[in-house]
Amino acid sequence: MKKLLLLAVSMLLTSSLFAQYYIAGDGSDTNGWCCGLSWKEAGCLLDGSGNSKSFSLQPGTFNFKVTDGTWTNNWGFYNLSTASTPGTVDGGGGNVQFTLAVAATVTVSFDENAKEITVTSTQPFGPLTITSWTLAGEAAITGIEWDPSATENDLSFVGGVYQITKTGLVIAEAGTYHYKFAANHAWSIKEIPSGNADLEIEAPGTYKIEYFLNPTTEDYDAIATLMTNADEAQADAPEVVGVFNLIGQPISAETPGLKIFVYSDGTTEKKLEF
Repeated sequence: MKKLLLLAVSMLLTSSLFAQYYIAGDGSDTNGWCCGLSWKEAGCLLDGSGNSKSFSLQPGTFNFKVTDGTWTNNWGFYNLSTASTPGTVDGGGGNVQFTLAVAATVTVSFDENAKEITVTSTQPFGPLTITSWTLAGEAAITGIEWDPSATENDLSFVGGVYQITKTGLVIAEAGTYHYKFAANHAWSIKEIPSGNADLEIEAPGTYKIEYFLNPTTEDYDAIATLMTNADEAQADAPEVVGVFNLIGQPISAETPGLKIFVYSDGTTEKKLEF
């Protein structure tokens, strides 16, 4: 009987000794949260010493659970310890959710015996204060390639909605282009939409594009107006009325070397051609 009891205790200790726990949540390769993994049940291992892990996070909202490496056994909001930093809530589905208004180091710990999660932060959890909305997307339709920190693409609050107009955008190809709106000059604080919005450009040309956003309802729109299409631009281009060498003698446009082109609108241009 003693041998059986000792064997059972030994098996229990061995099982506990080698138990591993993971944090699974809405991480991404841009923020390092959850080891950069999105809802991977056995991806971000909690350190063996105290089953804890720390993350340096920028402002934003984050969600997670603790698992044993499977979704069969997982622990979330209803397993939070009172030792946690106040401010965590049920993010839906029993996920632990917290929001950072400023950058902080957040530590997640798991007590495998009590099955309790403790979440602490170097800064208090609290709601975000959104101070700006910025247009971000493909350079052809926004002027700048996917940059939420570009202050020149900040929207202005006019007539009850945020808006910005981009003019003189030369779009070389018809097709589907993508954009979105980012809060506080950063990704992951809040983005509308959560994916990318589509804008259809039906013909090459020079465009004016008006963007509108209502963050309260998360409604948005983009209206593209063709100002000059590619054919019209070509037709309106000044014609070459003369080609000269550097001493003012008329020459053929096909003559190699440095040439002076004179246009129908009175302008001139030097070109080096071979």
